[in-house]
Amino acid sequence: MNKAAVVIGGSGAIGSEICKRLASENYNTYFTYLRNQVSASEMEQAFPGYLHGVFCDVRNPEEVEAFIDRVKKECGRVDVLINCAGISGESLFVNKSVDEWKQVLETNLFSVFYSCKSVVPIMLEQYSGVIINVSSILGTFGIPGMEDYCASKSAIIGFTQSLASEVARFGIRVNCISPGMIDTQMSVGAQKQIGKSVKKLIPCREFGTAENVADLMEFMISDKASYINGENILVGGGLGRTLPVS
Repeated sequence: MNKAAVVIGGSGAIGSEICKRLASENYNTYFTYLRNQVSASEMEQAFPGYLHGVFCDVRNPEEVEAFIDRVKKECGRVDVLINCAGISGESLFVNKSVDEWKQVLETNLFSVFYSCKSVVPIMLEQYSGVIINVSSILGTFGIPGMEDYCASKSAIIGFTQSLASEVARFGIRVNCISPGMIDTQMSVGAQKQIGKSVKKLIPCREFGTAENVADLMEFMISDKASYINGENILVGGGLGRTLPVS
């Protein structure tokens, strides 16, 4: 039986690359999308029979539960859960609305709780499973105008560590991947505004790619990472962790 994987937020740059890696490893992969239906269809066509896009508003717990129930019904199991749904808020705190705050927290953080709430019982029955939550380097330090985003990503790290300590004895590993400045559509605005300044702070002197994140994910779900649990691993080229020098 092929292993089954679930990707929450699978139609974006990082999510789609992760989905493709899973499909190439013969995982029967189900992923959610909200607005990128064209991207979802193209992904399905590229890996027929292995990639299955499902429209789902991950801010809605009932929709997430129904999505996971479908995977369980069709596959009988869930071996891997990847949480990488995310949006960013980029207004100064004094201008930030309650609705904007809620939308970012519900998309980035609440969706992680909803998916884990539905998947963990399945993994407990199997006595096996791997969960990877995608946080951000901005979960480890702040930046003006992104209080909601930083708060959500920081909370994901704490959630990951707590859940890992609770379910490890049942054969379930839970880890976190925190990308730095990755060259995606989401980061285009930030690159235009502060890209040159940020690049000078990255010891590797370049932005990362979705492939860099997927490379780590591919390792983290493998048996080679069987003793790695409750960790937050950064993919940021050294940003925020070293003192760059020229």
